[in-house]
Amino acid sequence: MKLAVAVKSAEMQVAKRMGHAPWFAVYNIEDNQATLLEMVVNEHAKEHDGEDEHHHDDTHPETEIDNHRHHLAPLKGVDAILARAVGPYMKEAISRENITVYRFPLSAGKTAPELMEFFIQNQSELAKFKIS
Repeated sequence: MKLAVAVKSAEMQVAKRMGHAPWFAVYNIEDNQATLLEMVVNEHAKEHDGEDEHHHDDTHPETEIDNHRHHLAPLKGVDAILARAVGPYMKEAISRENITVYRFPLSAGKTAPELMEFFIQNQSELAKFKIS
């Protein structure tokens, strides 16, 4: 299984908001072991130079969703994204790409490796974390 975690630093700190995360840490899980495959730039984050500088055009939701889908192209082949929060347009774009999103609490870990370990240890309970 191939998973991506939205991270905000080279120290692999999990980002609070997926759309603002500069990178995705992409992992492969096999035999209950997580292996980091690559770091992928989150192009959508470049539209978020400041916390509130990126505004969506709510009068054209399909345009917004298509824009978000375009930014997901580097994650082609990922089965799921692990995140803290996902905005509505990104959530819909991810859904249209047939990628599952799991939203985890802060207690699951502060870094991507910790979150991967939580994911592996709680596979039988993943349904309660699934948002799409």
